[in-house]
Amino acid sequence: MNKTKILFAFLLSTVFYSLACASRLYTSSAYAGLVTVNPGGQATLNVLSYEAPESLKVTDSVAGVYNTKISLATSEGKTSLTLGDKTLDVTNVSDSLIEVEERPAVRKLSISQTQNQFRINQNGIAASTSFPITVDPTTANISVTTATGVKYIFILPAQAFEILTRANYLDKLTGDVNLTESEVGEPIYNFKGEKSVNLFNLVTAPVPVEGQVSAVTGKVISMETPIWYKLIGFLFRG
Repeated sequence: MNKTKILFAFLLSTVFYSLACASRLYTSSAYAGLVTVNPGGQATLNVLSYEAPESLKVTDSVAGVYNTKISLATSEGKTSLTLGDKTLDVTNVSDSLIEVEERPAVRKLSISQTQNQFRINQNGIAASTSFPITVDPTTANISVTTATGVKYIFILPAQAFEILTRANYLDKLTGDVNLTESEVGEPIYNFKGEKSVNLFNLVTAPVPVEGQVSAVTGKVISMETPIWYKLIGFLFRG
């Protein structure tokens, strides 16, 4: 009887262990980017970890490690990812397209797509853009191609948000962050958020704010507040 119990316990523990391993493997695959850039500057194309898009199934042979730039672009409702001399149709890929792992002086970030736009996500702050994006695995530099040429993005979304919060321009976001181009051809982040202010430490009120931050230098280009706050803002303390 005791041997039977021991055998049953052993089999049960083996089953649970197998399920746990499978769960970890599934989680790892689900959250891995289609292209992963490691701290050493190498880009790995993980085609074999993706099952759904038919456009990727026929290109399993391109999986491997690359040292060339990665480009994302949309055209006529289609999204393409180019890595070296390989170009994939990634229109139906809903997971991260590119993930850059953390390294000295570089924070982890990911790039995905939604509604014909790309989303650069870092530390939970995401910026959307319709510009084609290029990532250099060696330097982890990101550039976008606008109507006026190729522009490098040295300030990422989370960094821009931190600049605004440290300067007490806003406390939280209330809308999407968009990466666009200014009238002088500079890539900029457009923020919408709220700033909490109080009157004589008695009443706290949220003030809607809109701002622009340079994606190149991190300089705050503009901040807009309601007219009423401009008139009586001196009565409030942020």
